[in-house]
Parts: sequence; C-alpha cells; structure tokens
Amino acid sequence: MKIFLFILSAIVFYNCSSNPTKDPGSNSKSNALGTRQGSQMSSIESKQLATEEESSFVTEISFPRGESTMTKSAMDKIRILHQKAARRGKVEEVKVITWADEEYPSVLKKKLSTDQRKIVTKRNHKLGNYIGKIDNDAKIELFSMAERPGVMKSLFSSQDARIKKSLETAGISNTDKTVKIPGKASKSIVIFVMEE
Repeated sequence: MKIFLFILSAIVFYNCSSNPTKDPGSNSKSNALGTRQGSQMSSIESKQLATEEESSFVTEISFPRGESTMTKSAMDKIRILHQKAARRGKVEEVKVITWADEEYPSVLKKKLSTDQRKIVTKRNHKLGNYIGKIDNDAKIELFSMAERPGVMKSLFSSQDARIKKSLETAGISNTDKTVKIPGKASKSIVIFVMEE
C-alpha cells in the first residue's frame, strides 16, 4: 500500500511540475518580453539585443523584397509596441537596425552592393519618419546591416560596431554561411529604450 501511495504521489507531483499553469486571461502566444503579437514574434537575436540595451520593448518587422514601403501590419506592430512602452514611462531612444534583401556581409565581403545599401538607407529613412511621427521626443538611431563597421568604429567600440558584434555573437546569418536560418534579410529590429 505504501508503494502504491508513493507511486501515486510521484505521478501527481510530476504532472503538476511539468504542466505550466495557464492564466485564463493571458494570451497563450505571449512571452516574457511581450514581443509576440499574433502569429509573429521577435527572434532570439532581437530579444538578446534588446536585453543588452536594457529594454523589453522590441519588435521585428519585414519588408517586401526590393521595397522600402512599410506594410500596414509593420506600422501597427511599431505603433502598438510604442503605446505599450509609453504606458510604462518616457521613451528616451529608439534603435532601428535594418537589413537589405541579403544577409549581413561576411568578414571577407565587408559591404553589400550599392543597390542593397541604398535600400537599407530608404527603409531606415521611412522607419525614422514613421517613428518620429508617433514619438517626436525620442532620439532615433538608425543602423544599417548592409555593411560591416569600419576599422575606426571597431577600434573605438562605436555603438554601430557594438550592436553588429552583439548580433553576430547571437548567431545572425551572413553572406558566407550556407545555412541562412534564421535569416534577417528584408527585416528590421525596432527597440524602444526607456528613460531611466
């Protein structure tokens, strides 16, 4: 009888510890950073970079290949995330990290073609203008993932070099890797950094 009770209690304990409880009011698709909306969520690289920037407000958007126009869903994701951040306090800074239609250049390649660099510039310009309309007080910093940081930027640990190094360390694909998963081509990461 004691063995039966021991086995029964072990089964109950195992089931209680292995099945997470669900809050009936919570969205089963949410995560600790609150970055998953609908069926899309921010990648682990985005979350890691946001954590390094001491922010929990991060989202990732996609652009149609060859275009710099933001989709309505991309604008909605940014606007909704900004509203969530603004409810917590003042947004001090917005960091926008944007890719071309190709992955980040490898150490050997250094930078993508002129056309690819131009598309990143256009995407960043559109994102900067849109974010400036929804928050005209925050400082907006735009970063291009179409070229590697130069020697001077790397030497003096510029923010551009630091962000790119963080993303590389997190495992983003580059033009040398044969496996492009998870790829960042045609994407942007938007991080809202709060005032301390």
